[in-house]
Amino acid sequence: MLVLKQGLLKFVWFFFIVWTVIFITMIAYISVVYFNSPYASKFIECYVFFILFVLLAYFLTSKYILLRLAKSVEKIDEDKYRVHTLLSHYDFCKKDVRLCRYGQIKIDVYSGKIRLKPDEYIDTTPKGNFLKEMLSH
Repeated sequence: MLVLKQGLLKFVWFFFIVWTVIFITMIAYISVVYFNSPYASKFIECYVFFILFVLLAYFLTSKYILLRLAKSVEKIDEDKYRVHTLLSHYDFCKKDVRLCRYGQIKIDVYSGKIRLKPDEYIDTTPKGNFLKEMLSH
């Protein structure tokens, strides 16, 4: 089983909290500035469009942070593996695992790709050959 290093996991949750606070502060600041301006009633469509754009950006980036960072990878069956992300888990086969040119392990799951950097994970198998086993097909 591969497990994400604890310090990195804490950093990711801290980063996500800071990211959320930044977006909430942006929306609050824009709202205060907009509604205190003399042109507030004339440009309400622009304000709504911009707030929806900011919310869409937040949801897309938070989806990437929460659903694309692998917390752990475990072996289920001979050819089946399960990757746990911060919010969900995905099952995949050995044929879905590739090594990309930057040294990252790329796992194709049905909703996208999850990339693992080997130096960010701890191999908890007794022989320490989980990555080699996962990449052999």
